[in-house]
Amino acid sequence: MKFLSREKRIRGIGRENWMKLPTGCCLSYCRNNHLNTRKKNQFIDSQRIPKTKTQNFFTSSVSSAADIICVTETWLNNGVHDGELFDLDTFQVFRRDRDLTSSAKQDGGGILIAVRRRFATQMCKTWFSQGICEDMWVSVFLTSKVKVNVCCVYVPPYASEENLTAHLNNVSRIVDQHPNEYFFIVGDYNAPKLTWDFNTQKNCFVVSDISDPFGESLADTYNFLLLNQFNGILNSRGKLLDLVFSNIMGVNVTACDLPFVPEDPYHKSLNIEINLTDELNLKGKASYRTYKFHLANYDNINTELSNINWENLFHGLNTNESVSVFYTQLQQTIARNSIINIQIGFPRNTKNLIKEKYKLHKRWKNYKNDLDYIAFSNLRKLVKTAIKTDYREYNIIHTENNIKDNTKCFWSFIANKHKSKSIPTSVSYDNNTA
Repeated sequence: MKFLSREKRIRGIGRENWMKLPTGCCLSYCRNNHLNTRKKNQFIDSQRIPKTKTQNFFTSSVSSAADIICVTETWLNNGVHDGELFDLDTFQVFRRDRDLTSSAKQDGGGILIAVRRRFATQMCKTWFSQGICEDMWVSVFLTSKVKVNVCCVYVPPYASEENLTAHLNNVSRIVDQHPNEYFFIVGDYNAPKLTWDFNTQKNCFVVSDISDPFGESLADTYNFLLLNQFNGILNSRGKLLDLVFSNIMGVNVTACDLPFVPEDPYHKSLNIEINLTDELNLKGKASYRTYKFHLANYDNINTELSNINWENLFHGLNTNESVSVFYTQLQQTIARNSIINIQIGFPRNTKNLIKEKYKLHKRWKNYKNDLDYIAFSNLRKLVKTAIKTDYREYNIIHTENNIKDNTKCFWSFIANKHKSKSIPTSVSYDNNTA
């Protein structure tokens, strides 16, 4: 992950709860303290690489099947790069780090949402709450017609009733303005005095005991908005602090048996599954093939594009269909006249383990056989260990051991943590996003 001074270094990311849509979309939610435990000025050590939570989180995110990962209490700031937590060619990362100028706290807080790049996304900054109750909203387009508005929330334990009311009023405003859209709100509400019981008719949890105005306002607001609460996993103290609200029915929440990093005893990691199969027709996996454009034959590309009869190709098509045909022709022409950029990835053995892990997971999901799950769980641990080993060897061999002879290799490694070569999922200009 990224590196900061000791006073302002990344601290957290620890509790992760992830949502998985059976059609291929997943969400993950995390909370914990002290993600990075590196000492001051400890940047590269030829003897060893410090075993920080950031490294564990990175290797876990690479091997995870989650499509969306939400994190609360990240303790991140602008000195920590997204590439230290995620593969930026796989995930698009949205962050709302704690504003230290408006907070009495010198660290802590922070919200993060990461979404796989095969989904179009849009950060909704105008939806953010103002005040000490932190939240972040990202719209995830599962298809061109189906959108889920994902919100990650952190309500600190010292929040007053007025702070919570301001946050809930903001949620009410957003839901009221978008009555026909899906919402998924997950986060740490720090409401231990609320007692939740499972309602078999609604297939969700409802409040059975309210002993303070804080919890009453929370329960009443989400009931009024028709957002049901689906989490019933208690922490080590028998309390429920992390809540999962949604107007999507068929949500299933279970305890995560392999968290990204060690769990906070007060906040369990969760697996969340949502059934939208009947309404979704997701695209296949995105292709991450890139080309060496500086070596492309642009004369041939121009000639081939000039010889295409665009009028005949677009005849009888609407605007969207015409754009699709145009991009298909353009991509095929570029592919024929360009050299593929070979990416350095994991060794073949690790890739084969990852593929086998997905096969076992699919088999277990289809047949619910306990033996399949045991095999999948064991292989998942093996994959995580293999990825961590490969990542460590890459750091040592290609970066640390060659730093004296090849400083360019070192700075290339650092630069890759700052940026992604993937095409952005959305672009903005003059408050317009496409």
